[in-house]
Amino acid sequence: MIIGGWIPAGRSVKALLLGVREGRSGLRYVGKVGTGFTEAQRKHLASLLVPLGKDGSPFSIGPTLPFAQDVRFVRPDLAGEVDYLEAITSGVLRHPVWRGLRDTHGD
Repeated sequence: MIIGGWIPAGRSVKALLLGVREGRSGLRYVGKVGTGFTEAQRKHLASLLVPLGKDGSPFSIGPTLPFAQDVRFVRPDLAGEVDYLEAITSGVLRHPVWRGLRDTHGD
């Protein structure tokens, strides 16, 4: 899963907005994840995401995006692993749980 945005909670992360690459078409929004983080992970993620901030959504494909005013969009440079129950027909993940950042160095 590619991180395309986040919702802050003070100096840490409340939730991450996730997407998957759709060929050359762009990043398809698949939902947000707000569980499975330790407090240390939430703070670490915020420190990584702040410098990646960008104006406008990186998501070009997907359902209507229900973004709140407090969403911070980022360059889609970080990837993570998420467990989920299923993907509903719109392609959004049901009950996602964060498992951790993916090491994309050397890929």
